[in-house]
Amino acid sequence: MTAERAFLRALDGSCRTPIAALGNWSDGHLDLRGQVLAKDGTFQISDRRAAPCHSVGEAYDLGFNMGRDMRIEIGDRVLWDD
Repeated sequence: MTAERAFLRALDGSCRTPIAALGNWSDGHLDLRGQVLAKDGTFQISDRRAAPCHSVGEAYDLGFNMGRDMRIEIGDRVLWDD
């Protein structure tokens, strides 16, 4: 949950933005998938990252860094406001 929320934070998203994140933690390993879509469906980007994870801080960093990198790649192609 921490990684998912950090991903959303890095993208400055809310419950009204087309952003999805799903983290799965198993045996000290975190697998995180994320996706961002344009509201009109004309653009989508997704990423998946996995790493050993033994603390909340490591989970936060994985999610935030993935979101930050996606935001850079997105540039101005996706606007959150109507």
